[in-house]
Amino acid sequence: MISALPPAALKKALDSGADEVLAKPFDNQRLRELAQQLVMNSNRKEA
Repeated sequence: MISALPPAALKKALDSGADEVLAKPFDNQRLRELAQQLVMNSNRKEA
């Protein structure tokens, strides 16, 4: 989830099951890292 919401709302998203949150403004490198981690984790679950 990418959001401009306050930190408490992002924590609530994580507590509700979001895999990751990324607050705006975000670093493009961090976005790439998180996307890669999510894809790798998804591939592991499918195996």
